[in-house]
Amino acid sequence: MEFPELKGHTRRDYWLAIILEVLYVHRYIKKFKINSVAKDEAISKAVLGILRVQAIQEVGLTNPVRYENLLPFNLCDQLPGGDRILETLAEMSSSRVLDRTAKAKEGNINYVLCKL
Repeated sequence: MEFPELKGHTRRDYWLAIILEVLYVHRYIKKFKINSVAKDEAISKAVLGILRVQAIQEVGLTNPVRYENLLPFNLCDQLPGGDRILETLAEMSSSRVLDRTAKAKEGNINYVLCKL
């Protein structure tokens, strides 16, 4: 990805925001011990934020955009109480994974019982 239309500090700020987003999502995954599907969801959120920034650049909005505000993990790092937001996000992700696992096991048990 290269943006020749970005000049000077804007280009540097853009790349810094993207690099920080990648670092923050990996720090989030490590800090809250996120794994499997929840890890994939977190990385997907970061990637979608980066693609959102790229789409806004391609549209060519004239207003200066603060890239950090479009990147969820970067934004949580800057907000007061951002750690609490990330903690809640981690809890929600892990509870969804547990629900999926329980439903899958329940479905397998029902399948086995029906075969008997």
